[in-house]
Amino acid sequence: MTTQGEMLSYLALGMFLLLAGTLHAQKTELRAVVLHEALGAVIDASENEAYNIFGDIPGFSAAIVYRPPSNRSNYLLHVLRNTSKGGQRLVLNVKDLNALMQGLAQRVSGQSADKPAPASPLYAIPEKRWDEGFVRKISLRDGTTFNVEFFAAKKDTLVIKTQG
Repeated sequence: MTTQGEMLSYLALGMFLLLAGTLHAQKTELRAVVLHEALGAVIDASENEAYNIFGDIPGFSAAIVYRPPSNRSNYLLHVLRNTSKGGQRLVLNVKDLNALMQGLAQRVSGQSADKPAPASPLYAIPEKRWDEGFVRKISLRDGTTFNVEFFAAKKDTLVIKTQG
């Protein structure tokens, strides 16, 4: 038979495990940020072209800004593109999210069907920022790691191929 003290210990342990799991999930989970309600969380190739957000990126597929985990101060911009060698992902720190959102709001509100896209990109990404490496190590939430090749980018999804 379990005593009241043991029951309280089990309850405290259970609450700790539940809380620890929740806190861990909150620290490691990235949440997409909606930069403008007209675009949603994912900026696709047609939106990038219409508003000249990131400039002319050959093979551009999608871009998503993620809210940082609690231990980071900068927002993370994930940009996906296709090349003749496969898919590529570029991750950049966005130091001033408000400036990006305000500039995008101005472009969306000032844009009409007969008006060309602005001449200069809002948040230019030079070609030299793209790494030519296509094999990457990815880690899952459970700690499992894989060496993968980014095979292609389809909208906001990277298609990967494992080695071996």
